Amino acid sequence: MHKRILLPVLSLITCTIISCGKYGTNCSANIDCSGITYSGTIKPLVNEKCGLSGCHAGQYTTYNGLSAIANSGSLYQNVVATENMPAGGVNMTCEQRAQIECWINAGAPNN
Repeated sequence: MHKRILLPVLSLITCTIISCGKYGTNCSANIDCSGITYSGTIKPLVNEKCGLSGCHAGQYTTYNGLSAIANSGSLYQNVVATENMPAGGVNMTCEQRAQIECWINAGAPNN
């Protein structure tokens, strides 16, 4: 009888832990997306947080490189949805993630 109860309880605990983690963080409601531009917001942010030696140096330092991963959905998935990036001890605030989300949602314009 204990085995039949143990699995649902463990499943519930696992789901609770995951939902309390970093997944699903969304602070875009606190960001005014109208002022987010590639040249003024996104490029400096990516250069500081992603374009580092040993990370994505050179890959995402151009509009074409970054827009390709934005349009593929990879940027959103790794930076906003799961917060897997940036890695290596580099921190990005919720607001910075929301700025990237704003830019992606606007179609990742070269502005």
